[in-house]
Amino acid sequence: MINDDMQFRYRDDGNFVYPDYDGYNFSNINSTILSLFGINNNGTPLKKELYSNLHGSKKVVFFYIDGLGYDSWRNYLEKYRPFEEINSSGIVSPITSVFPSTTAAASNTINTGMTPAEHGLFEWRLYLENYNMVVKSLPFIPVYRQDRERFAELSPDPSILFHGKTFYETLNEHGIRSYIISYADLLKSSYSRIMYSGVKE
Repeated sequence: MINDDMQFRYRDDGNFVYPDYDGYNFSNINSTILSLFGINNNGTPLKKELYSNLHGSKKVVFFYIDGLGYDSWRNYLEKYRPFEEINSSGIVSPITSVFPSTTAAASNTINTGMTPAEHGLFEWRLYLENYNMVVKSLPFIPVYRQDRERFAELSPDPSILFHGKTFYETLNEHGIRSYIISYADLLKSSYSRIMYSGVKE
């Protein structure tokens, strides 16, 4: 079932849809998953009307498809069978993104359960003051070619990207095993070793 009515509740000034951090937001997915397993947490889960058919589930499979917005979903309904099957057997509803709505910000939100303001990795390119260098946050490599040799010599620890507990470590603490399926090259990156900490291999 597709819930078109939801898109009209979001604050919209004509050019910008504001994040609804209090309920209908991407950053609340982690808290929702924890609540499905009966784990108390300080986060705000999505409104129960969005996942009322999932209560009592012993397993949760979460697909994160970067850049797939609500309009794209609707456009794919008649083109791809999996979209139609999910639409007909589940609840499909638009929710707001985080701000900024970038791959870096969203990926880190999923891996930590924090908003971009909390995890601090809000953009693809970040300036590291201690190293006087701009790096690509997710692959953890320098942006500019002339910095590559100095970056290798300095060998900065990728843990400077994030100081905290990953979502998977939180699940582990409550006896919930988690797995990630991704491209092999991505799984081997310095970033992944930090952000996927707690995932079963």
